[in-house]
Amino acid sequence: MLVRPKFQRYGLTAARIAAILDALAAAEHANPLSEIPVSVRDPTDGKFLACALGGRADFLVSGDQDLLVLNGHPSLGALRIVSAREFLGIIGIDPLLT
Repeated sequence: MLVRPKFQRYGLTAARIAAILDALAAAEHANPLSEIPVSVRDPTDGKFLACALGGRADFLVSGDQDLLVLNGHPSLGALRIVSAREFLGIIGIDPLLT
């Protein structure tokens, strides 16, 4: 998925993509919460929030505005909902400004 053309604008090298995929492969399985503590504008997005919260994720990376507007909501605790561009900056990849 990271080799799709829309991700090329971030300047990801093959080595960086491999490192990201290796890190994802080592990730722990998350058990989604049965109920989420906030209302989501698009109910179909609730499953992503339930999974992130159930897995005690630090970040939920999304381009979906229905999720992004929830970033900082007190009911989400430490979970940060950020865009791909923001996340790349957080993990030390300087996203290309295109």
